[in-house]
Amino acid sequence: MLRLFIMALTVLAAASCSDMDSSARVLVMGDSLMAVNKASGGNVAKALSAEIGEPVVDRSASGAGVLASRGIPAQFVDGAWDWVVLNGYGNDLLFGCGCGACADRMDRLVAEDGQSGAIPELVRRLRGDGARVIYTGYLRTPGFASPVERCVGLGEEMDRR
Repeated sequence: MLRLFIMALTVLAAASCSDMDSSARVLVMGDSLMAVNKASGGNVAKALSAEIGEPVVDRSASGAGVLASRGIPAQFVDGAWDWVVLNGYGNDLLFGCGCGACADRMDRLVAEDGQSGAIPELVRRLRGDGARVIYTGYLRTPGFASPVERCVGLGEEMDRR
């Protein structure tokens, strides 16, 4: 039930375009690593916008995954993006396989050689539209009790890929 609730929130957040700025050339996509503190205005997109002095469109959503049919790939909106900053796969591992027997899911996300899978395909699609892409690694919470810490070993392997 929790998984369905999170997926529903992801779909609603990805469908919202209220933060669109036609002059923006930077798009942020991803999961809670990008969206955290969105309500307080302290998320990655806001910090990036303040740092570069340019508008940034934020389509990130807590709970989003790469393999979900309306997940991170669906956050993309057409635009003349110079940069797309994104992350994703932590929720695919945490909720998709419980950070346990995840070999098949990891291969679906990105093959061992790093050349195929949902993540390389998404990055190729974004680059094919002319954007430069910054893809971050796995969320880590050192020193804090967090469910994502169970997946650190898998996250390290995904980052290697």
